[in-house]
Amino acid sequence: MGAKNDARFLAALFAIGFVGWTLIGAWALHSYRSGRFTRRAAKWIDAGAARQARTPALLDPAPVPVPTSLPLVGGDATLPDGYPVAYVDGAAFRSLLFASRFDDLNRYFVQLQDAFEADNKREYWTQDAASAFGSSDAKLAPRLDGWVAASPDAFAPYLARGAYWNAVGWKHRGSASSKDTPAQDKAAMRVAHERALEDLDKALALRPALVSARVLRLRVLLGLNATREQLRTEVDAATKTCPGCFRARVTYLLGTTPRWGGSYADMHAYAATCDPAKNARCRLLDGFVDYDLADLAWIDHRLADAEADIDRAIALGDCTAFFVERSHIRRARKDSYEGALADADRALGLWHNTEALVARADALSALKRWEPAGHALLEAIRVDPTDARAAYIASYEIRGLLFQASTDAKAGRRDDALRALDLAADLAPTDREVLSQRSQILGGVDSPNVDAK
Repeated sequence: MGAKNDARFLAALFAIGFVGWTLIGAWALHSYRSGRFTRRAAKWIDAGAARQARTPALLDPAPVPVPTSLPLVGGDATLPDGYPVAYVDGAAFRSLLFASRFDDLNRYFVQLQDAFEADNKREYWTQDAASAFGSSDAKLAPRLDGWVAASPDAFAPYLARGAYWNAVGWKHRGSASSKDTPAQDKAAMRVAHERALEDLDKALALRPALVSARVLRLRVLLGLNATREQLRTEVDAATKTCPGCFRARVTYLLGTTPRWGGSYADMHAYAATCDPAKNARCRLLDGFVDYDLADLAWIDHRLADAEADIDRAIALGDCTAFFVERSHIRRARKDSYEGALADADRALGLWHNTEALVARADALSALKRWEPAGHALLEAIRVDPTDARAAYIASYEIRGLLFQASTDAKAGRRDDALRALDLAADLAPTDREVLSQRSQILGGVDSPNVDAK
């Protein structure tokens, strides 16, 4: 009797399944004939292809040698506000990872974090070391996993991997407005950002004063559509640990602009809560309202308005973000390339980061100063080979170096030509035109004519 009941039950299940799949098949056939299925499928495929195209490395530069001591560059001098001139060599940190020097990485991160906890003016160091892994370069993932596996009780690999997954999440999303971003891209971002939160929480559990993890959590929470209250709770936790810290406050402000659902009134109010007696850079925070206005005007190609807006921000004091923004605006206006370069250089003197390096390369390329432009670009992409702006600049920077090499070779300046080609090869080691022109010069053959346009 039991066997018969089981048989009837299975037969019923089969019948229900058969009817269900028949209905689904009929719907699919109808959708296909009406075109809806193919349109939806094409949209899904296009979104996935675009997402995958955004995440890999756009360039593959030659690596730097593996460092044998803490990768800090710049000496012991300080800026007028007490921040150090020395900065983290992000490319060197990446070389350590690719060489599987996990013990060295852990030790250097501890040294940087110890320095920060002793003096909050060193707040950039741990964050910038983590940012060396804050790109969506897929080659990082297995190496970061190996670092975590080798050092499960160290905070550094979780912080670094959290920076990686944060970057992957934003690359999955893309740069379109929310209404124009496919649901699949948002879902992919959420998966990556949830992985980032797991790593960042683990890093904080191992090192509670890790404000750099709080800064990354703010960026991740913004991508996860956190409420204003959630973002405020996170920045308050950071500033409770470090009342004089600047970067966490900036990250919070940039996540509370009107385009992110906040207001300029709230930004002004929050900026006023930072005491300049604790950090002179607190006076700069109010400028991020004008910084956002300038960025919106730049996007709308209202370049005169954009420069007027950013000038108001700069009037409050020196800030890397403000100078980088004005460098981009002046570069876009095409009437002040020297001014764009001066701003990029001022930005680099305050904080030696990828954005300022790319701005410098852009201005130098506009001035057709190909070699210094190539060096700035190479330094930037060695830290983040997925930077889209850097890849765009590289497309004509390499052409410019080929033109320079061709000109030098025809004038008999063989060593100058080879130097330019070596730099081009560092930027693009597999570029056939670069390799061909270099082999021709080495072989004593006249260099081909190359147009710098």
